[in-house]
Amino acid sequence: MSDSDKNIEGLDLGKTENFHNLLKQTSLIIQHHIEKKKLKGETFNVFSILKLESHENKTHSAFLGELLNPKGSHLMGTTFLELFLSIIGIENSFIDLTNAFVKLEHSIGAKDLGNKTGGRIDIYISDTKNHLSIENKIYAGDQVAQIERYCNYNKEKNRVVYLTLFGTAPSIESKGELRDEDDFLLISYKQHIVQWLDLCIKESYGTPILRETIK
Repeated sequence: MSDSDKNIEGLDLGKTENFHNLLKQTSLIIQHHIEKKKLKGETFNVFSILKLESHENKTHSAFLGELLNPKGSHLMGTTFLELFLSIIGIENSFIDLTNAFVKLEHSIGAKDLGNKTGGRIDIYISDTKNHLSIENKIYAGDQVAQIERYCNYNKEKNRVVYLTLFGTAPSIESKGELRDEDDFLLISYKQHIVQWLDLCIKESYGTPILRETIK
């Protein structure tokens, strides 16, 4: 075996050993994280227990809508809504917070695929003049012309938000020629909702039941 072959062999063995060490360290970190979650009781997830993890409207939309509602049972007024608008980059002045209300599965008329209108908006925030329409997608697929239909509703006074687990864009069948971020906003549970809920938890420090429920 030549000296160069020995050097290559030694290099490969070194890389293999480093790779195994990295895997071992990663495994230890993951196991430590799992143990911390167990100790804190964070493995208890009511959505999982009730088999409602993927029921957008019955669980996630209902919960998010209640927090966003200035007249919600949280009794925090407009605080959570203000934080949400800030996180997703919409100025507070767009919605008159003192007159804002939230409606789930808001009907905007019968579906008309020809004119690309109608449907039901998952979370609808309005002050009667301006509107924020949130389409909440977890595992469900897009409907035909869904985002187009929502964007065509009160076009000049309505902003459409497309919420998914990881910020995935809607399908071409749903958005047509509309452009992400220009014609509608893309937000995710992973980034925007988690950041928002963290802020809501901080604001709820004086109300333990609300704080722990959000957490």
